[in-house]
Amino acid sequence: MIPCKTCEKPVFNHILYGARGRSQSASVCIDFAISEILPNLTLKDVFSIWFSYATKAYHQVLLLIRACIQAIARDFELLITEEWEKSWLALDRDQMIEILKCNQLVVANEYRLWEAVVRWLQAPNHPERRGTTASPLLSSLLPYIRFPFMTADELTHVERSQFAESYPKLFHPQILLAYKFQALPLCSRVNCKEFSTTQFLLRNYTDTRWDKRISISNEQLYQRGVDHSFQIRTRSCTFPLQTWQWTLKLGGSSYSNAVDDVLKAYLISEDIDQPRSIEYMLSIVDEKRVLRSWSSKKNFTKTRYSSELDIDRKVEINDLLTEDSPLLVNGELHLQITLRPID
Repeated sequence: MIPCKTCEKPVFNHILYGARGRSQSASVCIDFAISEILPNLTLKDVFSIWFSYATKAYHQVLLLIRACIQAIARDFELLITEEWEKSWLALDRDQMIEILKCNQLVVANEYRLWEAVVRWLQAPNHPERRGTTASPLLSSLLPYIRFPFMTADELTHVERSQFAESYPKLFHPQILLAYKFQALPLCSRVNCKEFSTTQFLLRNYTDTRWDKRISISNEQLYQRGVDHSFQIRTRSCTFPLQTWQWTLKLGGSSYSNAVDDVLKAYLISEDIDQPRSIEYMLSIVDEKRVLRSWSSKKNFTKTRYSSELDIDRKVEINDLLTEDSPLLVNGELHLQITLRPID
């Protein structure tokens, strides 16, 4: 195999000129770039060269955009630091939308992302992002901001911001829906259709929270009788504030290839010292919406520290092993779990 650095420029040029000429070999080069070149590049090269080209080319290389976004998502916190400020502010509208659409962004919390978007909107060299053109711009961005996953204090800051006060018709419905989402018990969220859009999809937040996004490949699910463990660290309801450690185990219900094998989920409290009563919501999501959700309540004690999560509408493992399964995204099952202490 030719080293990636050696072939990077020729492959890039072939994609550029081949795609313009509708060359079939361009798709081969794109596949090669995604599998062999991008994984070996720095964030700067991915962001400044490949992502820039993929989003600005008139033929919009969608697979390349997706691959670049996935690479950017892993180091996204760097992109919104002061060191990267110039590059961040130089993003165009379509590039910003592509980033905001990404559910895999690794970021401390949604409010930190919102602050970065505000800086982008206020960029001194881009007056077109304000004034008469601000309203349509905000209309295209706000649906991808996950206001429901901000804290009440953070929502208050957004509500009092210059943009929210200048464009109340755009912000107030979003903020009120976020407040409603936070106020309702988890069992009520399950039955609320308005909580199924993109805004209700978690990102890969790094702060200690009550929720977490989890991905498992269909290849892992194919391993019958094997439980796959995911570590979850949540806040606690104790003072002083501590963290609670959990393990979510996912797998099939049998060791055979039975056609009726179903998805099973178990929640384990790893560090329990006092009884805990929690409400949970488990959801299957895709890139744009919440597909299915389940909610119930569980008690955990020192002797009963593990519990199977109730999945009312069974999800058959065989339904997750087909390439065109509506529950999978690029061969992966994406889940969201939210925990809430019961008073």
